[in-house]
Amino acid sequence: MLAAGGVRLVAAVHLPADEVVLALVEGPDADAVVAAMAGAGWPVHRVEPAILLHPWGDQT
Repeated sequence: MLAAGGVRLVAAVHLPADEVVLALVEGPDADAVVAAMAGAGWPVHRVEPAILLHPWGDQT
């Protein structure tokens, strides 16, 4: 799992028909996220702030 420099991979979804992986990543800033993803060998085409609306296990 990706976890380095305060950056953590929370979730990833592969969309094979589009040849895309959407990754939800926590980190101190966009530069740290891009550096960690590059260090893990994942290409980064776009980084945008996001909010997780319904965490796993929370049914409320």
